[in-house]
Amino acid sequence: MSHFNRCTTRKTSQGIHHIKCKLGLWGVSGVDKKKVEVEAQYYFSQYKLDGEYSSIIGGKSVVEKFRSNSK
Repeated sequence: MSHFNRCTTRKTSQGIHHIKCKLGLWGVSGVDKKKVEVEAQYYFSQYKLDGEYSSIIGGKSVVEKFRSNSK
């Protein structure tokens, strides 16, 4: 399973596609499934770079990244 899939939930209801972050950081909804996917991938990648998903996928946390960048 990809990191994206491990960190998000998907739902389609009444023709509206929803992808949400499991940590509650963001969510994307719309009728165009491809556009929703692209926008969700963008948000996911930004938060992943910051270390927000370390509790789910491992790696440095936000605090660890901050500490290593401030040295």
